[in-house]
This record gives sequence, structure tokens and C-alpha cells, in this order.
Amino acid sequence: MGIGGTHAATGGALASGGRSNNGGSIATGGSHAGGGSSVTGGNSNMSGTSTVAACPQSPPIDAAPCGSTAFTCFYDDCPNGGRTLAICSSGAWSVTIGSSCAVNCTGPGLIYPVSCTGGQVCVITGGGARMASCSQSTCGQGPVSAACAGAAGCQFSASLTSGAIFNCPSSCPAGSGGCA
Repeated sequence: MGIGGTHAATGGALASGGRSNNGGSIATGGSHAGGGSSVTGGNSNMSGTSTVAACPQSPPIDAAPCGSTAFTCFYDDCPNGGRTLAICSSGAWSVTIGSSCAVNCTGPGLIYPVSCTGGQVCVITGGGARMASCSQSTCGQGPVSAACAGAAGCQFSASLTSGAIFNCPSSCPAGSGGCA
């Protein structure tokens, strides 16, 4: 445990738990090959009306109480600071902080992987062909969500080492060979 009750990102931990408060499922077990902590599959702040749990506007303090609903929040204060992954599980926050501001927009089947600058998110669109692009985030120091990242309807994943990535469905018909 580091100074002030936070953990240093030391590799591989992946958030785990149930469903988010607003319908998006959150991270499931496994490990992240690039090191650092990861969250995949959704964001607890993505859509709908929150009545159970929501990500606080500022990153929570490690071990602070958070309620009984399991969910994950990701904060990206780049290029000014770093990233924070906060997991509410068993009634307490587990907070991990990373200093990387790199946004690596890579993945299987991408035509041209790209690197984004701090303060941006990676948006991957797919049909037959998968294309990566960078989008300016307006989330600021608050929790990253599809709404403030300009990626409504997209699946969210993030890591302390690679940043926020949104995988967006395409309206291309199956078997069409990709979108123009």
C-alpha cells in the first residue's frame, strides 16, 4: 500500500463484480497483458437513471465505504496527472493509481492501430473492417463515460497503462466485407 492509502499499479489485476447501476455490465476476471489494472465491459455511469450506485465525481479514497453494489469507476486526469481505477466491492473502495497518459488504440483485427495523446480516448468502430481513431474527452477529472467521451452506445474498457477504449458497433450488414 502506498502513501495516503492508495495502491501503486503493479500489474495484472482486473476488476471483478456484478452489473453497474445503469445497465452496463462491468469487468470480469482475468488479467491484463500490458500490466496495470483494467476494467472492461462497461462503466457504471453510462446511461439511464441512477438509483442504486454511481461513480463519485472525484476519485474515492482507498478503503472508504461505497455501499453494497459492486461497480467500477475509471478516472483519467491526463495530460495533467494520471489515471485512477476505483472498484467498489464488499462495501469498500479499492483504488489503484497509475501515472501513464499513453492511449494505445490497438487490438485484434485493426486495420491501422493509432496512439492518442493524453486527454483523448480511443474509439474503435467495426463491421467487416475495424478502424481506430482518437476522440477528445470532455470528462475532465470526473469518471470516464461514453457520454463525455463522445462514444454513446459503445462498450467501454480501460487500463491504467493503455487508457480508455470504446468499441463501437457498426451498422454494416454481416458479411458485407466492411464499411466505407
